[in-house]
Amino acid sequence: MSDISDTDFEKIAELAADKAVAKITDQGYKELGKMTFKGITYLLGVVATAFLLFAASKGWIKLG
Repeated sequence: MSDISDTDFEKIAELAADKAVAKITDQGYKELGKMTFKGITYLLGVVATAFLLFAASKGWIKLG
């Protein structure tokens, strides 16, 4: 037989499962954060470009 009781084995398995879920969840949140940052950066670039083009069309600034 083994030196580990069924109860101890269940506790170890539960801790391992909790750790795995925490690691996967943490990794998922990191990826979500990266995607959100890229999206916000892209949106800010679009807004800045649109504002520059709008300001140029109104004659507020000269491009080129």
